[in-house]
Amino acid sequence: MNCMNCGAPIGKSDYCTSCGFHVEVQKKIWQLSNTYYNLGLDKAQIRDLSGAILSLRKSLQYNRENIAARNLLGLVY
Repeated sequence: MNCMNCGAPIGKSDYCTSCGFHVEVQKKIWQLSNTYYNLGLDKAQIRDLSGAILSLRKSLQYNRENIAARNLLGLVY
């Protein structure tokens, strides 16, 4: 994951080591996106396709760069 302010890689700290930008909120948003992706994946595995679509769209609302969510959404469609 990269800092949305300067593009430098983010470590475990809540601040970017390059520019000092506070990235705690960015980390939580990425975590929410991954959580919705995992929910969509679980729903797709049990053939709940409409539920999977909703979860994957929500995942992409939080992080449109989530490639795994995009790919799975395409497969579900």
